[in-house]
Amino acid sequence: MPQLRFIRRMITRRRMIPLLMLAFCVVFIGGSFIRMANDPDFCRSDLPVSTVEDTLSKKLQRDTEIARVQLEQGNISYEVGGSGKNVVLLHCWAGSKEYWKWTIRALIPHFRVYAPDLKGFGDSDKPKDGYTMADFSKLVADFFDVLGIDKAILVGHSMGGKIALDFAEQHPDRVDKLVLVGTPVGKVSFGLRVFAWPIVGKPWYWLVRKIGQYTLRTEEARSAWLKPTITSAVRSMKAFSETDLTERLSNIHVPTLIVIGEKDRSSAAGQARIFLQKLEDVRLGIVKHTGHSPMCENPAPFNRLLLDFSMGELSRSA
Repeated sequence: MPQLRFIRRMITRRRMIPLLMLAFCVVFIGGSFIRMANDPDFCRSDLPVSTVEDTLSKKLQRDTEIARVQLEQGNISYEVGGSGKNVVLLHCWAGSKEYWKWTIRALIPHFRVYAPDLKGFGDSDKPKDGYTMADFSKLVADFFDVLGIDKAILVGHSMGGKIALDFAEQHPDRVDKLVLVGTPVGKVSFGLRVFAWPIVGKPWYWLVRKIGQYTLRTEEARSAWLKPTITSAVRSMKAFSETDLTERLSNIHVPTLIVIGEKDRSSAAGQARIFLQKLEDVRLGIVKHTGHSPMCENPAPFNRLLLDFSMGELSRSA
């Protein structure tokens, strides 16, 4: 009967719709993965590179303590040591305070150093929401308030640098100097922004965690990179990758040091000229033989550069 054949065709079509949708998702996600893998920003972003893994794996004795502080947004773990003027170190996306181990050891003879694990990373709390740039900036402000940090030299790496820049613009009286390491001021490339889309980012970071459990050679490296949850990783990446602070640079008046690795191919290297054009008191430092994480990949010249700037011995032609 014609009516029966029509009903059968409709049922067949309805069964095909979910299959077609599934096929589309597989093709879309697969294509996004391929594009990310071939994107310079992704290849030289905050994801593991061997030299960083080697640095994180090394046990380094330093005269500091690990403490915790309860803030409005959660319980935050941080490393602290030294005495003198305050220096606050903010790590990158998917990183932790361990990224700064060599920097901390170099700074504590001269400064009071604080290196927190940002919310969602390291040993700090990992709530399901609150990962906008405004949330992170507020977290830093609360960290300053609760620990009695009136003013500090603020150092940020990659995502941590963008948070530091946002904080410095909103709280200029609380930042003595600003150091931005491998930090893009604008949006990053599409290959990295796509990671902030839940349909791509969640399965990708799930895969990263699974592979990392077997490919990362030491517990120290696994601890540093695999502690973020899928939610905290994806939502913080959205804030980092999509925030553009270019138009707010005119509000930054503190002395600023831009640090770029000689071999860094990420957006940070390409956007360094924007800082040089728009900031009124800025210096550029290039660390040789390094990529996106010079504090890990070649600590000695990075620490010298940071110390010289922090102690007022670095000229504009660094």
